[in-house]
Amino acid sequence: MRAKEKLYLQYQESIHFETLLGILNDLLPLRENKSATDEYYEKKLSADLHLQEFLYLQELYEKRSVYVESKPKLTTYSGEIQEDISRQIRGLLFEIIKEDESFGYLMLHLGTEYNSLHKEAIPIDCYPNSTKIKEAISRQRDDYPKASLDDYLDDDFNYQWYKTFEKEFLESENEVCSFFNAIYKTYDQIRLLKGKTLKIREYYQNDNDYNDEMHKYYAYQYIIKSLEKFESSDSILLRVADILKDCLSEIAIVLGINSEGEGTNHSLRFADGWKEKVCVIMHVMQKLGAFERADGNKATQKQVMEHLSATFGNLDIKDPSPFIANARSNNRYERHIEELLKKATEEDLKSNNRTQ
Repeated sequence: MRAKEKLYLQYQESIHFETLLGILNDLLPLRENKSATDEYYEKKLSADLHLQEFLYLQELYEKRSVYVESKPKLTTYSGEIQEDISRQIRGLLFEIIKEDESFGYLMLHLGTEYNSLHKEAIPIDCYPNSTKIKEAISRQRDDYPKASLDDYLDDDFNYQWYKTFEKEFLESENEVCSFFNAIYKTYDQIRLLKGKTLKIREYYQNDNDYNDEMHKYYAYQYIIKSLEKFESSDSILLRVADILKDCLSEIAIVLGINSEGEGTNHSLRFADGWKEKVCVIMHVMQKLGAFERADGNKATQKQVMEHLSATFGNLDIKDPSPFIANARSNNRYERHIEELLKKATEEDLKSNNRTQ
């Protein structure tokens, strides 16, 4: 079990919950770096050990020991856990991270202390394995945010999704990197709600970290596939994946996306001269409130055109602004509407005459 999940499941009522959460969040980006973890342990978690050492050296100094020539000074660091609770915090951290292989370098310190305090018990193996640490971090996917897209593309799973994101709706590297950062944040947070069905649905409904429904759909598809691939042994997290599938079912219909997360591409294209006319028609309908999102709010012009493109194939009208501007500048905006109404009426008359 991930350390953060265990913290939320078993220690949320602890008076030290916020302190422990802050420590885990501080250490998440340091887990592959032994020297950085060592430094954090020394400066953040060891105030009582520094005090103990100081008192010991001070006693030797006062007894004029030859081993302590100058008056000792107490080592302190800004932001360190207070010495009266630091040992207790380390003990809680040991229980929280002992099943999480990604914290191997921290476990070296905490496990060594545990062994020294429980000499009657069989010593635990707390020697870190760098390979297991890297594998655990890769599996957990909670090492975020990242500044470079390349840091996300060092495994096949992310690379395949990168190609999907790039193909469907993202263009620049910065956009994709920011999108991965948002997904990793959601993936991290959603797993902390395991076993809380209503909370998971609520989180999904209130998640506004994405530009539009298309981005949100693919973000949660990534999360579902990650749960199925990397958490297949955790039945509770697999249930989370099922809940998210239900949440996505309605938006998938609106976006014209099938159950595999692919657009229902019917290979349609615009007939000659129709792209600008369609943009004008959809623009008018959107302005008049003809389209609503799944949450009942009025859809934006961009969302309407993205959904139209996704439903009928790549019609290349995700941004209708140039077509609308061109129609206005050439006095074709109102003329398109009048001509279409006139032609529609003529076609109705022809149809009626044929049936008589």
